[in-house]
Amino acid sequence: MKRMGFTLIELMIVLLIIALLTAISFSSLRTLTRNIEIKTKMNNAIEGVLVILNNSRLKSIKNQSYITIHFSDDLLEARSGGSKSTYTMPTRMTLESTPSVSFSTEPTKGYYLGYFVEEETDSLNLINEYYFTIKSQENDYQRQIKIKDSFPYLLGD
Repeated sequence: MKRMGFTLIELMIVLLIIALLTAISFSSLRTLTRNIEIKTKMNNAIEGVLVILNNSRLKSIKNQSYITIHFSDDLLEARSGGSKSTYTMPTRMTLESTPSVSFSTEPTKGYYLGYFVEEETDSLNLINEYYFTIKSQENDYQRQIKIKDSFPYLLGD
C-alpha cells in the first residue's frame, strides 16, 4: 500500500532546517546593516571635512584672507573675521590630526591665499603635508584625509 504525504517527523525536520536558516540570515543581516550604517556615517564625515577644507581654501584665495582651521574630536571649524563654517562629526565618529596636536593649542593652522599654513609669532609657514584621521568608535574602521601641497583629498578607497 502506497502512502501519500509526509510523516510528522519529516515535516518537523524541514521546519527545523527552515528556522535554523532564518536565524542565521537575520544575524548576518543585522551585521550587514550595522556595517552599512557605519560606512554611511564615515562617508558623510569625510564629505563634511573635505567641504570645510576646500571651501576654506577657496575663500582664502577669493577674499585674499587668512582662514583659521580649528578642530576637536567631534567638530571642525573654519573662521575668518566674523564668519565661520562648522561641521559636527556624526555620533561615534572622531577626528584626529597627524601629527596629533590639537588645533586649540598654538600654533594655529589655516589657509592663506590658498596655501595650508601654520601661524607662528610673526610669520606664516607653509605646511607641505598634513593628515586628518576619521575614526569610528564602533569598530576599527578609519579613513585618512591628506592635505598635500594645500590640496585636501581622501587616501585609499
